[in-house]
Amino acid sequence: MTTKLQGNLFGDATPIDEHVNRNTVESHYQRYWEKCQSQLSEGYVNTISYGGGRNSTAAAILLAKEQASGGELIDGIVFADTGAEKPETYDYIQVFDAWLRKEIGIGITLTRNFDKQNRFTTLVEECQYYGNMPSRAYGRGSCSANWKISPLLKKSAELAKERGVVNVVANIGIHYGEMSRLIGKNSQLKSLSRCAYGVTHWNRYPLIERKLNQAACVAIIQSVGLPMPPKSACYICPHSTVSDVNDLRIKHPALYEIACSIEKVGMLVMRKKSYKGMGGRGKFSFQEVGNVTPLEQWASEVKASNQSCNCIDDF
Repeated sequence: MTTKLQGNLFGDATPIDEHVNRNTVESHYQRYWEKCQSQLSEGYVNTISYGGGRNSTAAAILLAKEQASGGELIDGIVFADTGAEKPETYDYIQVFDAWLRKEIGIGITLTRNFDKQNRFTTLVEECQYYGNMPSRAYGRGSCSANWKISPLLKKSAELAKERGVVNVVANIGIHYGEMSRLIGKNSQLKSLSRCAYGVTHWNRYPLIERKLNQAACVAIIQSVGLPMPPKSACYICPHSTVSDVNDLRIKHPALYEIACSIEKVGMLVMRKKSYKGMGGRGKFSFQEVGNVTPLEQWASEVKASNQSCNCIDDF
């Protein structure tokens, strides 16, 4: 039976991109998941790709509560640590890890990309080694590919091999109002599976399947008495808004100085003349965030609301 929560928490009240036909996306996704299920008879591990933010936290709570009520077991909850997460994110991971262990007996596994030549162990050290900003600043995605996606795939594959299976189901926290993120540049459903590290990885979106939007994510977290997670992003992320950088400058001045030093060196090789700095994908400079005009701040916030780095979700 539908309750009054329908209008606030479920998909009908959540705007999605105008060009996205919701029914078409759902139909494509349903066919994809049917194909996926036909392959899973060979065995699989059920994982959560945890990003540290509201959506993935809500998805993890939802699946943990379902397991506690006799639903499908969760085999692993994996967080890819760039070594450049904000302190608030690390603090929240500890809080949520304790909750998960109490509820279902397993916690969050942190994993990280390590350079084979031992030149650097974090994303910050990589930027300092090469004298570049994170690759998202240049319109590329190797920072998320190397420091988020690849470590998640590798650790999930290790879990599968330990169980002697060849499939991984990766539950990802994209909510119903973000359905457009499943659509590629050709207006078709993105490829939601891939073979990597000797196993096949199948993406699954529990929030979309249950038509739960952003408001529902907030309600789910509140319902179990947990604090709300902070915005999860690297403190040197080129998608940072003016508010993000100001918060970093005030709360964590040492990290802010590191970010400014990376930007200063990285701008020496920036070829785009219109590029002002690392913030807002070139809209403003971390170093001059105190001098940003209200119009520039507005532009950075609007851009961030329509675009994210998708470090966890876009694979």
